[in-house]
Amino acid sequence: MLFRSMVGRDVDTVFPPLAEPGQEIVLKVRGLVPGGGRADAVPIDLDVRAGEIVSVAGLVGSGRSRLLRTLAGAQPRDAGTVEVAGRRVRGTVRDAVAAGIALVPEERKTDGLVLPLSVRANTTLASLGSVTSWGWLSPGRERDAFSIEQRRLQIQTSGPDQGTWQLSGGNQQKIVLAKWLRTRPKVLLLDEPTRGIDIGAKTEIYRIIRELAAAGMAVVVVSSDLPEVTGLAHRVVVCRQGQVVGELSGPDIAEEKIMNLALGVREVPA
Repeated sequence: MLFRSMVGRDVDTVFPPLAEPGQEIVLKVRGLVPGGGRADAVPIDLDVRAGEIVSVAGLVGSGRSRLLRTLAGAQPRDAGTVEVAGRRVRGTVRDAVAAGIALVPEERKTDGLVLPLSVRANTTLASLGSVTSWGWLSPGRERDAFSIEQRRLQIQTSGPDQGTWQLSGGNQQKIVLAKWLRTRPKVLLLDEPTRGIDIGAKTEIYRIIRELAAAGMAVVVVSSDLPEVTGLAHRVVVCRQGQVVGELSGPDIAEEKIMNLALGVREVPA
């Protein structure tokens, strides 16, 4: 009852139904060793299909965010390969974005946005070529681009020229999403996508994630919120001490099993 009073819906409708993913492997990772990890780290293999949502769980410091930053080229790799739709991706941000990888970072205010800029300017930062002509920025094109994303993501703002710093956490997160969705990514990496936003905005973010996956995008989500981890994903990958230590899918996705893997605790036989 409390949840319904706060967001106007029952708790079991927070996470929209999962659509069945396709068969095409969009993200293919082989032998990946993120830089800055343990010297004896076990290489990571990971496949993510079109329309699939994979949650990455683990304790703080387990290597979850390092994995996402490495896939996005924001952190070097010590070994391994990354492919997007059959294209080999070099370990740079520029090449990752060109190949179709987008990272929505954990710290949106410092790493995802330029807060003093307007919402229209932040929305187009990753796709400036679409709003410039002969090297000159077009404010009109910026406003048009923002209007499209505002309708699609239901961004609440007084207008395209409003300062991004004035928005709520949920709407700021939607601006970061809009910025990267304008690059038309094939793989969307989300690091703590609902941290610091209210419960109503969370349900909106969940809706957006599910719709993107249903449209064929491969999505990887890092989250410290166990209900979010279990409720969003087709599959859960668990990290511990910089390594992937387990994978759960279907009916095996359960908070207790995730925590056992994250802590290195053996399950007690029934």
